[in-house]
Amino acid sequence: MEVNGVISGITGIDQTQPPSQDQPPSSEIPEPTEQQDNESTEIPGVIRNLLEGHFKGVSDVRLHINHFEALQAIEQEQLQAVIEDNAATLESIAQNLAQLLNYTEEPTAPQDTSADTASANVQAPADSDGLTQDQQDSAGNATEKVNELLTFENQSKDTLLTLVTDLQSTLTGLADSLNPPLPSTINETLVAPLDDGEPQIPGTDATETPPVDSPSAFEILISEFIEQLNSVFLTALDELNESLSQVEVFTELSDPNGNGSAYDKFLAIYNDLLDTGESNNESPGLDSTI
Repeated sequence: MEVNGVISGITGIDQTQPPSQDQPPSSEIPEPTEQQDNESTEIPGVIRNLLEGHFKGVSDVRLHINHFEALQAIEQEQLQAVIEDNAATLESIAQNLAQLLNYTEEPTAPQDTSADTASANVQAPADSDGLTQDQQDSAGNATEKVNELLTFENQSKDTLLTLVTDLQSTLTGLADSLNPPLPSTINETLVAPLDDGEPQIPGTDATETPPVDSPSAFEILISEFIEQLNSVFLTALDELNESLSQVEVFTELSDPNGNGSAYDKFLAIYNDLLDTGESNNESPGLDSTI
């Protein structure tokens, strides 16, 4: 049908607009390149220059204040990476401590159930292996420090360094308490020295060697823990301490360059931020646009 020279009602013709030649179909839109991804995650130029020490005097301090939160985020990211690199060692320490804390063994000495010794058995049961209360406290304290390191959030570098140092000290003290000198009961069995100055064990002659009991399962566990501590764990914690120390985001500020009063004012604000860890760009005299 033709109306005023216009044909209408014709079917079978696709009247939709063809794809624009300027924009390829969605299936052909290229993915962002690796370079574009890197550019999107790059540190902003002003902060990068700040970290590289390009600003001096008052400008240096003011920029550290204005970008304090961004600097904090960078430091946290770097500290987190160090902890993650050492997570396997920290988890191994925690597992060894758990073995000591959870170790239980039933008393193996025979129990005399006669009426004459019943009360004595109640008051002084046979000895069993396990940690003393002080050793349990030390192991538990060390475990808490390991967990704080593994799950830290918004902790300063100094806090983490203190945790590592305290952990080393606690582990060393625990190992010393687990490795005591010979029990005094052995020395009490010695009698007066013979003529040659050598003590004699009752029931033996001077040429016999006193019998030595086989180590218990708990003594073996202690020995393995101390060996691991001295050969692996303490060295790894030294390396962790060194790696954390090398995270340098809040470096030493540059010296004032002529405007000492303004420098001192902003330095006080900056030091307060370091102490509290909280940024406040509304402090008097600050321009947050810098």
